Amino acid sequence: MDVTFAQVHSLAPGMNDEYAAGFGAADVNDILSRYRISDNGLRLAHFFAQMLEETGGFHVQIESLRYSPSRLMEVWPHRFPTIDIAGQYAYNEEKLGNYVYGGRLGNTNPGDGFRYRGRGLLQITGRASYARYGQQLGIDLEGNPELAFHRDHCLEIAAAEWAASGYGGKTCNQLADRDDIVGVTYAINGGQTGIRDRRLWLAKTKPVWVRPASAVASDTMTSRANANLEAAMVAAPDVAAALAVAPAPAAAAASVAAAVPATPGGFGARAASVALGNGAGSASRPMISPDTPPISDTRKERIRTTGMWANTGRTGLATVLSPGGIAAFHGPRHSFPGS
Repeated sequence: MDVTFAQVHSLAPGMNDEYAAGFGAADVNDILSRYRISDNGLRLAHFFAQMLEETGGFHVQIESLRYSPSRLMEVWPHRFPTIDIAGQYAYNEEKLGNYVYGGRLGNTNPGDGFRYRGRGLLQITGRASYARYGQQLGIDLEGNPELAFHRDHCLEIAAAEWAASGYGGKTCNQLADRDDIVGVTYAINGGQTGIRDRRLWLAKTKPVWVRPASAVASDTMTSRANANLEAAMVAAPDVAAALAVAPAPAAAAASVAAAVPATPGGFGARAASVALGNGAGSASRPMISPDTPPISDTRKERIRTTGMWANTGRTGLATVLSPGGIAAFHGPRHSFPGS
């Protein structure tokens, strides 16, 4: 499943230039495929939702550590149990970074906490992560942390982190397959910070890459109908020939009707009558003429439940297969009288 720049832009039209260049690069789909993210729409939807939340809609390149005292108590409640303690670090990014990240995440040297704060599409954090993904991808991230959000590297770094992260014994791809946003968020964030925004972003990314169940069901019905049509063509080669040479929907209808005579007054004959213009109504909603005998409920139900309806491949031309014969008409499937 390929991703286009237009799709990404539709989600974040105000993204910064660096990220825009990254998503507009020629290797975007190669990267997504390499890490199996583009295997299905759910993976893409979750991956992009997490990136969009981490970067505030593809704006943030470097983690901001400029917090108010109350916000510090919300984000790190164990580190800042009181307003007085939080006040000592509020609005001081370097001091805060070294306090909350120092001595962990591979940050062993003085100043590492602030130096290796979050950067890029998934905000990689900690000297160990910069060293790991830099070595894996052949980028000097440890020596030059700013490369984490560079247009040439940002997407692959995020994809590599996604692939390496997991929760509850499952990878991010597996969690996305289960549509488990809580699990994916634990894997990427280490907690549930911003879960509400992540859900909101997921609600926006899903319509871009995840097809509704109704569309999948429609494809299933179309496949069954096409199989029915092919079987009918094998049984009646004259019909296949008629459809192949018909230059237009009306001509195709006439050819099919001539090739396979329908039982007078039967369902196939009535369909042919509509196709040839003998019925009243518009092209988008053909109707049976008032003097045409009504289609029995039993036969309508048979058509509905067996799916004996197929698209010939010509726009607006459908073929009805029924015990009464084979007929074609011009109009969408749902508009056939009695359907």
